[in-house]
Amino acid sequence: MKTYYASPERTDQQKVLAQAGLVESSEILTKTLDSLTHVVAILNPDRQAVFINKALKTSMGFDTREFAFGNRPGEILKCIYSNNMEAGCGTSKECSYCGAAQSIVESQKTSAVVTKECRITAEVNDRLVSFDLSITSSPLDINEEKYTLFVATDISDEKRRHAMERIFFHDVINKAGSLDGLLGILEEMDDVTEIKATLQTLHSVSTDLVEEILSQRDLLGAEKGEISVKNEFTDPVILIHEVAAQMRLHRVAKNRKIETLAACKPTPVLTDKVLLNRVLTNMIKNALEATGEGGKITIFLLENDNHLSFSVHNDSFMSPEIKAQVFQRSFSTKGLDRGLGTYSMKLLGEKYLKGRVSFTSSESKGTHFSIEIRKEVNPVSG
Repeated sequence: MKTYYASPERTDQQKVLAQAGLVESSEILTKTLDSLTHVVAILNPDRQAVFINKALKTSMGFDTREFAFGNRPGEILKCIYSNNMEAGCGTSKECSYCGAAQSIVESQKTSAVVTKECRITAEVNDRLVSFDLSITSSPLDINEEKYTLFVATDISDEKRRHAMERIFFHDVINKAGSLDGLLGILEEMDDVTEIKATLQTLHSVSTDLVEEILSQRDLLGAEKGEISVKNEFTDPVILIHEVAAQMRLHRVAKNRKIETLAACKPTPVLTDKVLLNRVLTNMIKNALEATGEGGKITIFLLENDNHLSFSVHNDSFMSPEIKAQVFQRSFSTKGLDRGLGTYSMKLLGEKYLKGRVSFTSSESKGTHFSIEIRKEVNPVSG
């Protein structure tokens, strides 16, 4: 079996169950681990679980511990990348950048305690859930056999708070300060032309401020499952022109060109216009931030028999490391604890709009982010 990172070999299930029985025979060890509130697993040399504690069993809704035996951590936690390769968790390209996989592999190689931070996006009950975890892997000998003690601590609240502080409050305070400064300048102006120009800038900054607040509100509501989808028949061609017009006023569009290309009839489709607008706005903003002054981005609208595809292209490209983590919460190339835009696209686009959010990126073709939604046409118009 092929691997891009950790060993692909797996222990057969009969031996896994024998190893699990050996661990269970150590009553002091299992009772101690069951008393912990942290998520804990004991892994065999092939990184397969031979024990999970009560906290992990409960958090994942397993009826019995045995349900996890033979599976690796990403498979137990339902990581969206855990089935990318035949050999499972730890063997895909994405796994080489995963803190959990790195922690386990390093600990096994060095026989040392290794702690790493890890972002996992999991699919639980048909919804995407993001975990920020601190993973500690420690060598463990049981009856002269080598195992790994795998401990996961949820640091999602800490990461979320940092993200809110560094993104929301930072950006909102900056925009509010700009508004205050522009109002002060406006008070001293007499020239009508200058006043009109300043009012236009004020409008642009206030629009950005409202957009920032609404974006954070929608993201928090989406994570809590509190967003109501309000489908209406929407003309997709008009929508991409409206979003493009809005984003041309955004500060990140300064000295950059936004083009639209609609290879699609203007036929209304049933979708939540507000949420789709939010996804497209994040795609466009991302593309603009990756484009240098004087450059351009292009918004495409394509269709086939059953689906519409909205995509945004820019000429830059992403490294393999960035591509592997681009939809993870809190990951960003733009600084510590940013990275909510791409995560928001995935969450809103797939969980609420029931679409498929994806991207391609190469040096020769640049980067395309896209959302594909099922085409439910207005029977009157279509």
